[in-house]
Amino acid sequence: MGENFNMKGFPSNDKYKNKVWFCICIVVTHSAIAQTETPAVPVEHSPVVDTRANEPVRSFSMRLPFRISPIASNHEISLDYHAGNTWNPSGVLEYPDANEPYYPNPWDETYRPSYNQAPHRYQLYSADGVIRSATFTYTRKTTVYGELYASLNANMLVGGGSFIDAAVSDRAIEGFDKMIHNENAYRILDGYNLAEMKLTDRDGHTLEVKPRAIYMGTMDVGYRHFFDLIRSTQNRLLWTLSIDAQAGVPLNSAREHLSAGVIIGSAITKQVTKNYGITLAVGYVVQHDKMLRIRHEEFDFNYADVVTGYRFLLGHNFDFINHQRFTIGIEMQGMTAPLSTKGRVQAYLNPEDIGIKTNYTPEYWTPQHPIVLTDQRRAARGLISGSEYLSLNFSYRFGKSDRSSTIMFYLQDDWTLKNVLSLVSSELNNSQDFGVGIKWIQLIP
Repeated sequence: MGENFNMKGFPSNDKYKNKVWFCICIVVTHSAIAQTETPAVPVEHSPVVDTRANEPVRSFSMRLPFRISPIASNHEISLDYHAGNTWNPSGVLEYPDANEPYYPNPWDETYRPSYNQAPHRYQLYSADGVIRSATFTYTRKTTVYGELYASLNANMLVGGGSFIDAAVSDRAIEGFDKMIHNENAYRILDGYNLAEMKLTDRDGHTLEVKPRAIYMGTMDVGYRHFFDLIRSTQNRLLWTLSIDAQAGVPLNSAREHLSAGVIIGSAITKQVTKNYGITLAVGYVVQHDKMLRIRHEEFDFNYADVVTGYRFLLGHNFDFINHQRFTIGIEMQGMTAPLSTKGRVQAYLNPEDIGIKTNYTPEYWTPQHPIVLTDQRRAARGLISGSEYLSLNFSYRFGKSDRSSTIMFYLQDDWTLKNVLSLVSSELNNSQDFGVGIKWIQLIP
């Protein structure tokens, strides 16, 4: 049957009218959406936990925090609680006389005077236990890209037997090591849940941290400034540069000098989808630990003048309704040795040979019967090596970035960068064995 036509030759059925009205509705609806569409949400970097491992020696010194973006409000306060298990029994630094030959391998020497005969020649060190630390920080925005901050930290040495330290106790660590067939016989011989931290300088003076006694770290003040290299809403890309300068006043008797340092960092975030973005950040730190003498103490800690380090962050951001955000981050940090590592300083492997009694049965190295390098001897050398550690963190922001609280939980282990690249833990450094922590951040308009 043919289609009906009107007087002017056009189709006269209702199908034609419906098509016309449908096209008009599409055009009008599209125009309305275009006019009322919500602007794109600005790209935001991942949050940085940046909690330094609780190293026994460096806990007395200034810590430089790593930030990659300014605070989103006028004020910010944060509280960080951290517990880290430390085990570095019976380490010795040796300072030979200038006229003595230098041995790359200290165990090759045939004679060393005892500590009683030449105390200035040696610096002794031992640490075993869990160090709890708490850091309070206040930050105030000065400009859109600048901010001032002040920080205060305190520490406590415990054995690790309390339920709140269960995750970082000796038994927990050895249980995990046993699962991966990496038991440490020397830790077992030393006994579980000990609390000891003692350093003896080259003049025979001793610095000892008493269990459950609170000892202060430093009071730090600094200024940060951020620069936008790329901020593209259309491409959903943010690339920033940050510069941080800080000075730290020691509040403990182990330090005599004011410290100062600088961190230069860069971060780039790509918003891959509406609800997912990825952040990559790197940083380099230089810290001068003897900038200005502010007191005279009896203890010679022999800190190095300048230490350097690196920062690395890989963050995955998941955004939800009402501006809530969940982030999974991996951070890697490393610093050179906090104590002097000049050419004449070398680590000693057997404290028994210089009259220092330890709580394990010593073995003696001879050319006829060489001793395999053990964890105990690596720990003795660990005092002058640098420290590196890996952090896995989880954070949740409860709403908008300029007014909401953020809670962070993190785990740390003393893996070096070489270990991470090879996926094998084969080297001991001066960082903590294992650490856990929680950080709370609150923004104030």
